[in-house]
Amino acid sequence: MDDGSSIFRKAMTSWWKTLKNRYTYYQWQKAFQIKKHLQNIENIFHDVNGFELSYLEKKDHPNLSLTYGEIHLESFLALLSLAKPRPEHVFYDLGSGVGKTVFAASMVYGFQKAYGIETLKNLNSIARNKQKKHARDLNMEFIQQDVQQVDWHDAHILFMNVASFVSDTWEALSKKLCEKPAPIIITCSKPLNNQKFSIHETKVLCSWGIVPAFIHTIKIT
Repeated sequence: MDDGSSIFRKAMTSWWKTLKNRYTYYQWQKAFQIKKHLQNIENIFHDVNGFELSYLEKKDHPNLSLTYGEIHLESFLALLSLAKPRPEHVFYDLGSGVGKTVFAASMVYGFQKAYGIETLKNLNSIARNKQKKHARDLNMEFIQQDVQQVDWHDAHILFMNVASFVSDTWEALSKKLCEKPAPIIITCSKPLNNQKFSIHETKVLCSWGIVPAFIHTIKIT
């Protein structure tokens, strides 16, 4: 069985081929202070177990058919770098859990605004409390809302982990994303099935293994 570092190296191979045209891996880490920010996030969330919190809330609400999972944060940040994020961009994470990815995106890429949208109340509360205690200077907002009801009209980059949603939710979201797309849509596990997008495929490391990731951009006609 591979250890964590071996699995991580395998997951990084795909995005590295693209990233190396702009930076070497170590230059990227240094330029964006990746290790520093990841350590800060680890310190902030050291007492949080999103898997347990999700399990407890779903136990009280058996009708909720969501699956909790987490993307490896350095893998996520590398994936996000392929979307060429800029400080003036607005970022959305649909299904943001306890908020780690939103913290990471805000700390590293300094977005004008970063939104975390989460259906589960206790997970969203953790994210809001962590921001209030540790990151008042970051322009983040955590909203408890059904992801299908989100208005993302101001989004430049929209991220979601499709594996967290049941098929009906994903189908509804996919339809909405195709009708009202953000300029850049990043999905893990499944791509959007629509000819209006150009799609770049890579791989990322998540809590359940290495999964495909897809960066969608609207085709210029």
